[in-house]
Amino acid sequence: HALDAEITEVKRPNDRGTFSRDNPICTDPLVVLRNAGGTPLTSATLTYQVSGGQPETFTWTGNLAHMEETEVVLPVPDGAFWTGDADHRFTVSVSAPNGGTDQHPFNDSYTTHFELPPIYQPDVFLFYQTNNRPWENSITVRDIWGNVVFSRTNLTATTLYRDTLYLAEGCYTLEVMDTGNDGFSYWADPAQGSGQFRIRQVGGTTVKTFNPEFGRSIVWAFAIGNIVGVDETAATFGISAHPNPTTGRFTLRTGEVHGDGDLRVFDALGHQVLSRQVVLYGDGRLDLDLGDAAPGLYHVRLSCEGRTAEVRVVKQ
Repeated sequence: HALDAEITEVKRPNDRGTFSRDNPICTDPLVVLRNAGGTPLTSATLTYQVSGGQPETFTWTGNLAHMEETEVVLPVPDGAFWTGDADHRFTVSVSAPNGGTDQHPFNDSYTTHFELPPIYQPDVFLFYQTNNRPWENSITVRDIWGNVVFSRTNLTATTLYRDTLYLAEGCYTLEVMDTGNDGFSYWADPAQGSGQFRIRQVGGTTVKTFNPEFGRSIVWAFAIGNIVGVDETAATFGISAHPNPTTGRFTLRTGEVHGDGDLRVFDALGHQVLSRQVVLYGDGRLDLDLGDAAPGLYHVRLSCEGRTAEVRVVKQ
């Protein structure tokens, strides 16, 4: 085949043990693209999404000879990309090689299963103790777009640190580097001493303890606040939205529930965009309007008489 682009691997998101150092994530996926065709591959379109989520597309350009491959980072706009269903499956497909038609479509798609990173409530702090070689270490926290929101270098030997992270709701990645490739502790090199590294909740308990023998790096993704919605199985009555997707106005069908209610709408990052006190008369409907809210995914949460239900609404 002259035109045959294929996806040979998804390195993230992927819960396979081989890729455990780079997973879980809530940032950009990383896939492997290969040219299985006889013609050099110079462009292709990649479409990707999580099960139950909204698809994104990315146009790759480059130059791959026959059977040559490259890693491709697939950008996500924000944490809403990861809001899907309980299957937690990621699928990427490649199409339009060199702007043409793929002559062997059976290798165009790749699906993985993944786990979402843990969600911590604000605020958390990094609790760690250096060993005898602190000059080998650096600590960085980045947001979903790769911006550095915290960094620490020039550490002091055998010192206990408590660095509080005042982070907004969203996705973050912690990276602890060791240029000596022997972590905070290594059994074959006792002269470097031993350190520790944990994430702790302010005023609470330890939420993550890392193995000090981490070698070159720790890479740990986590989320602050409610970025992907609440567990919908916790609802004790059902609601639905129509039309969905919507351009703004929609009707919330509430069934025969009646009484005083509390209605709240959150965006995918957990920011509240609407709050109303409502009275439900058992007639089964509420008319709502997202107004000037930006296009995207929203969580509509209705509480009434001690019961709560939630539905996801997409605004186009």
